[in-house]
Amino acid sequence: MIFFKPIPRLVRWILSVQFLFLVVMTVLRFLFYFRYNPSGKAFSGSAFLMGLRFDIKFVCILGVTMLVFCSIPFLNPLRNNIAKKIWNVLLPLVFMLTLFFYAVDYFYYDYLQQRLNASVLNYINDAGISFTMAMESYPIFRVLALIIIAAIAAAYFFKKLLVT
Repeated sequence: MIFFKPIPRLVRWILSVQFLFLVVMTVLRFLFYFRYNPSGKAFSGSAFLMGLRFDIKFVCILGVTMLVFCSIPFLNPLRNNIAKKIWNVLLPLVFMLTLFFYAVDYFYYDYLQQRLNASVLNYINDAGISFTMAMESYPIFRVLALIIIAAIAAAYFFKKLLVT
């Protein structure tokens, strides 16, 4: 009869955060697909599933990390108000970094027609030139503003998830 016991509140909160991350990452994956899919090419379910598996791995690592940190009483947001404030800052920050890397991948693909990989580190040698080229070619400030607005909206949702 263990299956009929309700799910603990901490686990529900972590699962809700994971679900929100996964939904946003999937939407971004579809936007990438619709932007860069050659016309006439069929939808590749296997490629989408491979990307979805990557997103699920990221979300699972995030959830396990949250569970481990929340097992420390000082960092459990359901027992400590300071921890609640920490999580209300930390989760939107992780969300913002995730959106940032998706945006960098999007524009990197637009520039070189390949997904973001370690070769991007070659551009650090001439960081000034690379930054100038990016500023002239892409709407950097608009994208950063959208990422910040999305992070603020995510902070609101994460705060609501923690309260309920």
